[in-house]
Amino acid sequence: MKKRRSSTDRRVVKRLTFLIEIDEIKALHLRNGIFAFYRQDALIQAFEPFNVKTPDELSKRSYHFDQHDIALMNERFPEYIPLYDEAMTLRSWADQVRYGMFALIEAGRLSFVHEDDNGYKMEAKITWTGPVIENPEIIYKKGKGPAER
Repeated sequence: MKKRRSSTDRRVVKRLTFLIEIDEIKALHLRNGIFAFYRQDALIQAFEPFNVKTPDELSKRSYHFDQHDIALMNERFPEYIPLYDEAMTLRSWADQVRYGMFALIEAGRLSFVHEDDNGYKMEAKITWTGPVIENPEIIYKKGKGPAER
């Protein structure tokens, strides 16, 4: 009896899905607005939409997300990611950015599907697996708060 050959040998994957789990966002260098994303204390490296960079002149640290990326995120999600306001303390601003990133990830707003010209799809599902980050209170520098201006 002749064996029937399955057509699965010739099947091509048309969709590839990556699951990226994040449980911590760290502000590595406040003055330069450098942040990094972690899963179980391991740095998440080189995956969109984080556009993470290798060490450079500005940051000798390994993969990071910097002020340029924050400005781009602010253009796309101004209600989540604030630009630096000199009236705020650096720590307060960093906490606001950290919370905004958490809220975007938690809401699934950073997950995406990319389809190339041939119809092949690559999906990145980005999820939050860490503890909930509470919306921090804005702390202003002395004499710079809205009531003091």
